[in-house]
Amino acid sequence: MSSTFQNIQIPAPFQNDMLFEDFTKHYFNELHKTTSYSLFGRNGQNQAGIDVISFDKKVAIQCKLRVINNQNDKTIKRNLIIELKKDFKSFLIYIKENNLPFNKYIFASTYKDDVDIITECFKLSQEHGVSVEYCVILP
Repeated sequence: MSSTFQNIQIPAPFQNDMLFEDFTKHYFNELHKTTSYSLFGRNGQNQAGIDVISFDKKVAIQCKLRVINNQNDKTIKRNLIIELKKDFKSFLIYIKENNLPFNKYIFASTYKDDVDIITECFKLSQEHGVSVEYCVILP
């Protein structure tokens, strides 16, 4: 029996990082019934580990677009944890230097739910007193 869908490839939901960041901004504005979430800076600027920000909600979001396939699953997870730590450190420096009272940092990704990433977020929350959450976003 042959499959009709055998030669069909579903296009990726986000073609680039900027589309994913824009989608995330709109997603959180809709989720929280606000318009306070906006893109933070632009490509090429030092964004301090932040892609989307709401000063009103005191929330910063870092977006990580990832394409998943069986060959790179472990590598993606390892790299996401490394990037989470690096980006969160940049965020902490930014809020300290600017005396900003943020209470939540969201690490948003197109990767799947993962216990190791979630555990790392919990550890960072406990260590630094800022809530760190992992959020999987798929359209």
